[in-house]
Amino acid sequence: MTLRRSIALSALTVLLAFGTTFAVDPPDPPVPPDPPERIHHGDREPKVAIFGDVTVERGETKQGIVCVRGNVTIEGEVDGDVVVVAGKLDVEGKVNGSIVGVMTPIVLGDHAVIDGDLTNVGGRLDKGEADVNGSTVNVSPMGLNLPGMNWLDWGGFGAAWLFPWWTILKLFLFFVAALVLAALVPDRIRLMSEETPVRLAFLFGLLGYTLLAMTQVVLCVTLIGIPIAILVYFVFLILKWMAMCAIFHYVGGRLARSFGRQTSFLGAILLGLAPFALVRLLPFCVGSIVWFLVEIVAFGLLIITRLGTRPMGVVPVPAAAVMAPPPPPPFEPPPSVPPV
Repeated sequence: MTLRRSIALSALTVLLAFGTTFAVDPPDPPVPPDPPERIHHGDREPKVAIFGDVTVERGETKQGIVCVRGNVTIEGEVDGDVVVVAGKLDVEGKVNGSIVGVMTPIVLGDHAVIDGDLTNVGGRLDKGEADVNGSTVNVSPMGLNLPGMNWLDWGGFGAAWLFPWWTILKLFLFFVAALVLAALVPDRIRLMSEETPVRLAFLFGLLGYTLLAMTQVVLCVTLIGIPIAILVYFVFLILKWMAMCAIFHYVGGRLARSFGRQTSFLGAILLGLAPFALVRLLPFCVGSIVWFLVEIVAFGLLIITRLGTRPMGVVPVPAAAVMAPPPPPPFEPPPSVPPV
C-alpha cells in the first residue's frame, strides 16, 4: 500500500506541476500584421477646379488639369491631359498629354510643347510657334479665329461665340415672317406705315413693354399661367413683327423715292429691312440696341393704331349716335281752283 500511495502521489504532483505551468504561462496571442502603408499621391492626382484658377509654376509638375470657368496658366510641366471649359488657357511650358478647350481662348507661347492633340471648340486659338506633336482640330465661329467671340471676352454673360449665328437665324425668321405678313395683312401694314412718323410712338411703346413685362411676371407666378404667358408672348411677337414691317415699309419707300424709283409693297419692306439688318450684326450690343429701339416704336404704333385697324385720331362714331335724316313730307297735290 505504501508503494501504491507513493506512485499516486508522484503522479498527482506531476499533474499539478503541468497545470500550474499552463495556468501561469498562457500562450502569447497572435501578433496582428502591420497596417498597409498609405500612399500619398500629392501632385500626382489630377487637379480639378470649378470657378477657380490653376497655375503651374516653372519647375513644377502636375498630373493633369480639368478646369471649368477659370484661368489656367502653365509655365511648368503637366504630365497628363488639360481640359478647360468656358475659361482661358495660357501655355508656356510642356504638356505631355492632349489639350481640349471648349468656349475657351487658347494662347500657346512660342516655346510651348504639346505631345498630344490640340482641340479647340468655339474659342480663339493662337498657336504662335508652339510645337504640337499631335493633330490640331480648330472649330471656331464660321471657321475663323475671330477675336472677342468667346465666353471670357464677353464678360461671361453667355456663349457669345454663338452671337453671329443666333442673330442671323433671328433675321432669317423675321424675313420669313415679313413675307407671310405682307401677304396676309397688307392693309394693316400700309395703315401703320402711314402713321410711322409719330412722336408719341416711342412713349407708348415703353409703356406697353412695361405693362407686358408686369403681365408676364404675374402669369408666371402660377403653373396655370405659364402656358398663357407663352401664348401671350407669341401673339405679341407676331403683332410686333407686323408693326416692324410697317416701319421698314416706310423707310424703304422713302429710300426708293430718294433715288427716284418706285418699288412694290414687299420690295419696300425688304429695302427698309436691309440697313437695319446690317446694323443688327454690329458687335458690342450696338446692333441690339438699335433693333430694340425699332421694336419699341413698333409696339407704340400697335397701340396708337389699335393693331393697325384705324389711323391715329380717327374716333369712330357709334351707330346709335348717328341720326337718320327725317323722311321727306308726303306729297300733297295743290288744291284745285274752281273755274270762273
